[in-house]
Amino acid sequence: MEQSNVGKLFEGKTFNNFKILPATENAYNDCLDFCTNYIPKCRGLRLHGRYGCGKTHLAAAILNNLLKQNIPSMMIVTANLFDCIKQGFNDKEKALIATELVNKAKQVDVLILDDFGAEKDRDSNGNLKMVGSWERENLFLLINTRYENNLTTIITTNYNMQELFELFGERIMSRIAEMTISVGMKGAENYRIRLAQVV
Repeated sequence: MEQSNVGKLFEGKTFNNFKILPATENAYNDCLDFCTNYIPKCRGLRLHGRYGCGKTHLAAAILNNLLKQNIPSMMIVTANLFDCIKQGFNDKEKALIATELVNKAKQVDVLILDDFGAEKDRDSNGNLKMVGSWERENLFLLINTRYENNLTTIITTNYNMQELFELFGERIMSRIAEMTISVGMKGAENYRIRLAQVV
């Protein structure tokens, strides 16, 4: 678990404590089937839906399930990965940490990139702008290494495929399209807001 990079909040997230709703039932079943039928170098998943619908819970449930099967896996928020790399620009110690993290992400059997596309930006009209060239280049190096080695990659995102192409470009997204199977959670409610309202 310490090597998996999962945050403390998600260590206890499992399929058993995921609240299944009509809008999330298919996604739940797809994720559970992925773990049950996992084979090395299989296609990953692309979990997409609105904020707070349970994508990260399901991703963490996959991670925790795979770890119990002794399958080397890790999970990282995409923006945190970029931040870790940037912190190493002027700090040798942090640069070593970033290099170790990136190398691990490139090589681990199953990589989960959470909140993919959170680096988004919008123009003055509210339209999506492509993610910066530095982020795209670093992400390409990671994705392409995993693509060439046929390693399983899972992403969670709030965006549909067309929006992801606008954000990251064809070079990255054509690979992700081939590497992952779409798992939609369309129509699912924002569970975090619902919990806050109950409290």
